[in-house]
Amino acid sequence: MRRYARSLPPGGGKPVVIGARAGRGEEKTAVGTASAEVEVQPPHVRRGEYLKRPLKLWRVVARELDPPAGRDPLGWILLTNVPVTTMDQDGSGPGGMSVGG
Repeated sequence: MRRYARSLPPGGGKPVVIGARAGRGEEKTAVGTASAEVEVQPPHVRRGEYLKRPLKLWRVVARELDPPAGRDPLGWILLTNVPVTTMDQDGSGPGGMSVGG
């Protein structure tokens, strides 16, 4: 799943601020987003009660477009049952993910 998520071409470029952390100050960067419908198979070892059928989900990927030299790009992966067909939807609506403004 991670390989597939990394293969999705990021669109847009929303400005974000990465909060300060140990040894680093606050950073400003741009994040590109992409989404795709995926099907997640149920586990083959049953634990708990659930229907044994695949789940249709949406994978939303956000990753830093131009990381500073010496640091790998930051990235996030979100699985949701809310359809995301355009990147305008990645932060709109109830319970939507917000990246940037």
